[in-house]
Amino acid sequence: MMFQNLVASSGAVLNVGTHIRQSPLGGWGMFYDASKTEPEWYLRVPKASTITADTILPELLRVIRSNPQLEPLIQRCVSAFGQRSEGQTLIALTAVLIILYRKNELDFQQEYIRVLLEDVNYVGLISCETDELMACYESVLAKDVVFGAACESLFSPEVHELSEFLISEGFETTLHDLQLAVAIVRSRSLEIPVEVDENSDDYLVDVSLVPILDFVNHANNPNCVFDVDRISGDVLLKPKPGSLTGHTGLVELSIQYDTPPYNLNRFGLNYGFFPLAMETPQGVRCEIFVENKVIDADVDVHGCVRNAALEAVEDPEVKANTYKEQLKITSKGTFLSEYLEMLISILTKKNTKK
Repeated sequence: MMFQNLVASSGAVLNVGTHIRQSPLGGWGMFYDASKTEPEWYLRVPKASTITADTILPELLRVIRSNPQLEPLIQRCVSAFGQRSEGQTLIALTAVLIILYRKNELDFQQEYIRVLLEDVNYVGLISCETDELMACYESVLAKDVVFGAACESLFSPEVHELSEFLISEGFETTLHDLQLAVAIVRSRSLEIPVEVDENSDDYLVDVSLVPILDFVNHANNPNCVFDVDRISGDVLLKPKPGSLTGHTGLVELSIQYDTPPYNLNRFGLNYGFFPLAMETPQGVRCEIFVENKVIDADVDVHGCVRNAALEAVEDPEVKANTYKEQLKITSKGTFLSEYLEMLISILTKKNTKK
């Protein structure tokens, strides 16, 4: 019923055979019944349902007109997250939407916000890590200026102060809610091309949240692409030709956020999570950028380390070492090993506390 309401409110159209359900990749995912004929598209989302900074601002102005005392709060929230990029602006405005939703002051995209706030698995999103683990990231990658800036923007004192202010003012909004706003935008936002002029091939890119489509997970070998209908502006999820061949039953649909070899720092910075290698047990070729050097590894580095910690119940040390062996480290030198040791140490301690 939850997704039926969301689909209905967004005006999205799911092709027959397309389903939304829990994904082994974490959180929700989109699936298609491979026994059916490969369709022209799996999903069509109306242009009017896409969420950008430009679509949120008119709603916030409406809220301020009807409830002027909320204006200082909205301004404080936006300034806490900064506005150095289109993505950061969308993060700040999404945080405002969550705050207003918690206070029953929101008529805009209610079903979508409600679904996003459901208790799903966000393990692996930088934005929802503990301060302790983030301190580890920052110390290990201290020389990586870009990554450091990302950490600072997610866990800045201003965001903590905003959380404390909201609680003092009686808002049912926690620091986790604010960090979740970051996670939502960074892990779900897509760059949607928008035509500058219907008579030219020039286009701009809007950083957008696309309801329903954003449940489609990243994969290293995707079976879908997203496209824009040049006539209606609707966003489409389309199959890669022949991608269902040889499959039976429900197949999870996936798109690719970036192309291998992944630079893990850049990938994590842009999307807030690290790529998993579930469909390629031998590992995916990745790059970890540290101190102006590229270190190669066959990795699902962070996935393996987290699994070691999350499953370390009876014998954390043995379990952690087992997962560490699966990383197939190929880099020369000790940096990557030291990095993993630190992560494993922090995570296993965190998950074995009584």
